Amino acid sequence: MGKSSSAMRLLRWVVQCVALLLLTPAAAVLGEVINLAQSGTYGYTKIYDITSKIAVGMTTWDGDKGMPEEKLRFIDTNGESVYKFSTHMGTHSDASCHVFSNMSSYDANSLNLETLNGLALVMDAPRNKDLTAEVLKSMNIPKGVKRLLFRTENTHRSLMLQPAFARDYVALNTDGAEWLVENTDIKLIGMDYLSVSVMEETKQVHEVLLKRGDLIPVEGLVLNDVSPGEYMLHCAPLRIPGADGSPTRCILTQ
Repeated sequence: MGKSSSAMRLLRWVVQCVALLLLTPAAAVLGEVINLAQSGTYGYTKIYDITSKIAVGMTTWDGDKGMPEEKLRFIDTNGESVYKFSTHMGTHSDASCHVFSNMSSYDANSLNLETLNGLALVMDAPRNKDLTAEVLKSMNIPKGVKRLLFRTENTHRSLMLQPAFARDYVALNTDGAEWLVENTDIKLIGMDYLSVSVMEETKQVHEVLLKRGDLIPVEGLVLNDVSPGEYMLHCAPLRIPGADGSPTRCILTQ
């Protein structure tokens, strides 16, 4: 049994190395292979799917009863299911053209996959507080973090799993967004509700975050089964040229 288990781990490691060789520049491949060999890790031990289900009853922006079936899905005559929903429904990524009409080239198709995939930090935010500059300072966000997922009161209330939209959700306000942009290296912000911004300052917060085109908000994450800590984040938005956002499948591995 022990030999069989070791053989399987070795096989997984070889497959990882081959994938790295095919998909990654040579220098990065060498470094990653060395890291794998030194750590003795031939694969991840746990996968966390942090994506909201696209389903009848899912929470929608400012809706009272969740998504009704007639608005989401119907069966075509040839047996194919047809779905109709917003590019900002459920778990999704925002592009800069979401708020800036003069940034049409910064669309869902141009979202940077290197930003959307890599080492990420999940942090618990103080309970019952919006993410202001003062609150963010108190969290002592480590220097060098590029991908930060906020686990807030929204997760404790399981808001992403409730049909009715909660107008009192927790998120960034404008001075919090400004503080993040000016004082951290963060290029991806993950939020555990439908918007990275408080409802009263939606436009202002998104303008602060998206004005340079190099920061990606990923909204609508389901972090109920995830503890604070470091993970590998994998996000895959749909390639939709011209779209101001995209539904995104997100997982964490550890």
